[in-house]
Amino acid sequence: METLELDISEVQVADRTFTRIVVGGEDLAPHLAFGAVRGLTHHRLETGDVRFDGTIELKVAPGQQVIALALLSGATRRRISALVREHGLTLQDGRLCLELRGSIAELGVELTALAARCLEIGRSLVLRRADVAFALAANARADSHAEVRLKNLEALGAAFRGTPMARGAGAAALSDADARVRDVGAALTRAFAQSA
Repeated sequence: METLELDISEVQVADRTFTRIVVGGEDLAPHLAFGAVRGLTHHRLETGDVRFDGTIELKVAPGQQVIALALLSGATRRRISALVREHGLTLQDGRLCLELRGSIAELGVELTALAARCLEIGRSLVLRRADVAFALAANARADSHAEVRLKNLEALGAAFRGTPMARGAGAAALSDADARVRDVGAALTRAFAQSA
């Protein structure tokens, strides 16, 4: 299990005091960065969740899109969206960062709750390589957004074609409400049959 580090510190800027919450860890989404949308950039990733993609600028290192999609379940996207919107949460270089006006003492209980929310997001952004196929399959089966299910199923097929995990997700997708997801599911089940 990955150990995350939590650092809460005060920062003085001119005559104002800010409190900074930082959550970091060696495996905390090292190839991913996000924050509020500021404009199109290179290597921007679209998850398929229109609301999330419209408010969160998500950047991913080349070749790491599959892992990024696996990390961003519906629950994780909702948690990230809320803290980016409410407090400007960012992720860069494996560190979640949130800055709040006021001292540690002034923020009190709110600070404790926000630190807990940051740690929860941090935990959800740690994924071992062995868990990527499972996470993609889970997102492809359960996400409420058809476009997210489609992108995760396509990524699963591209990275893990012919595996039992891809076959299982493909078979489950055959009953999806979205025809595009069903089509990709059929292709994955055919690919598994051909590789057997």
